[in-house]
Amino acid sequence: MNDRTLREIEELRERIDSIESKKMRFLWGLSWLESIAFTVVTILFMGGLIVAALLFVPADVIKEIQDGQASILEAQQTDFLKLAVPIFLIAIAFVAGFLGLKRLGQFDIQVDKLRESLEARLSKERELSEEQRKNFNDTIDNRLKDIRDAIKETSQRYVTEAIGSEKDEALKYFEGSRNEMSGIVQDIKDNLEPYRWLSPRSDKEDFRVGIDSVGTAHEKATQLFSEDKPDMAIQVAKHVLEKKISGSPDDFHNLAAELARKDLYSRASQIILLGLESFDRNIDLLSDGVKYLSSSGDTERANELAKRLQDEDREHWNWRAFVFLGDYFELVGEFKKAFAVYEEFKKQRPYDERAYSQHGGVFQQWGKYDEAIHILEEGLRKVRKAPQTAMRLADCYIEVGEYSKAIAAIDRAIEGTADSQPSANISSLFWTRAEARDALVHSGTITDTEELGKYVESAIGDYQAALSMPDCVTVYRIRGPQRIKILRLYAKNHGINVQTGGPDDEPGIGLSGLPPELLGKLLGMQDQDDESNEG
Repeated sequence: MNDRTLREIEELRERIDSIESKKMRFLWGLSWLESIAFTVVTILFMGGLIVAALLFVPADVIKEIQDGQASILEAQQTDFLKLAVPIFLIAIAFVAGFLGLKRLGQFDIQVDKLRESLEARLSKERELSEEQRKNFNDTIDNRLKDIRDAIKETSQRYVTEAIGSEKDEALKYFEGSRNEMSGIVQDIKDNLEPYRWLSPRSDKEDFRVGIDSVGTAHEKATQLFSEDKPDMAIQVAKHVLEKKISGSPDDFHNLAAELARKDLYSRASQIILLGLESFDRNIDLLSDGVKYLSSSGDTERANELAKRLQDEDREHWNWRAFVFLGDYFELVGEFKKAFAVYEEFKKQRPYDERAYSQHGGVFQQWGKYDEAIHILEEGLRKVRKAPQTAMRLADCYIEVGEYSKAIAAIDRAIEGTADSQPSANISSLFWTRAEARDALVHSGTITDTEELGKYVESAIGDYQAALSMPDCVTVYRIRGPQRIKILRLYAKNHGINVQTGGPDDEPGIGLSGLPPELLGKLLGMQDQDDESNEG
């Protein structure tokens, strides 16, 4: 707030004080005027009273008073005087009082009007002062804002110029330092170049050291897969492809088969194609190429290899050529060609069970169990050890309700698994025989209680055997304990004493080794199924 504003406020204060002073003097004057008026009225009233009293005094009494013979207090008064004097005094007092009160009322009204006028003028002066002060404050704020903006703009300009100058100098310094350091680093590299062969290899490079053939790559990939290092095993295969490492047809086949067992069909097919660059007529590589390319979705190139395979003499084909080519024709929907391959397979290799299991498996998938049974039975007649064919035959027998024949077929399958590399999953064989015996028990065809008890015990034993196998699949681990409970309940309801038992039929016993989260979910599903079965 500047001096001008202070001065204006001071002048306004003086004006207000002047008005207040005038108001006080006026009120003081009014009070004196009232006092004087009251005194005059009182004197006049008393004088009138005396005059009125003297007018009613008799003349002889006045004369006696003048002669000194009597005092005014001892003068005798008439009756009229006694009555008139009080009336006159009352009238005078009434008139004086009325006039005084009226005058006082008028005086009060004038005083109120004067006071309101003074207050209105004072309020107006105050409003004018407040507005002037507000306008002045706004003006001051605007001026201060302009000054701040100007200062900010000026300071930013100076700071920018200063930073730009410092930045240019810093960049020049860093540029010079970088050039100098680049020269030093290059000198160090040049000095260390003769000793670079001593630098340690990274872990990623270590597992590739010594891979100079496809056979070595196969051994390394097999080891890495067994150690649960699939990424490194894939890098081994990639290394073979990038370096085009050589090897025998069996090496290429074995490496590709190892990858295919992990469902890496695309990488396996690349290995096979690399092998075919050197061994373009090899039956195993052509067969593998058809299988892996079609499994990875590349049916176009698979078809090219299928044509090349069919151009080779059938006398040189092995089981892999017949099976993989038949699978390819099934995949693309050319079943007549697939059947022709299987018939040729039977002709060329009549004692290979795959010729019958492949052919009968197609009809089994279609639900044509009579045709499948006919082909599979032929296979069992010609091939003594045929676990895969016997297992498929047992599945077909179960579907058509021939449970006793299914049990006999599984017995043939179990006989054929006495081999280092059986063609069927052993736990699946025991499970299938348990299913056949379970179904036969519940079919109602066995009426003898003792025989029925033997079938119940044997079915429970087969379920327990399947659950105890290391190759037992997850679904068996879930359903096995349920079926054992159902068989025990059946035996109890029919008065059959079941001797076979043990911990294998307890809930969750077949699920050991599974992750805890999966185990909990499976047991929950199992409990729900148990409740529904009991109902």
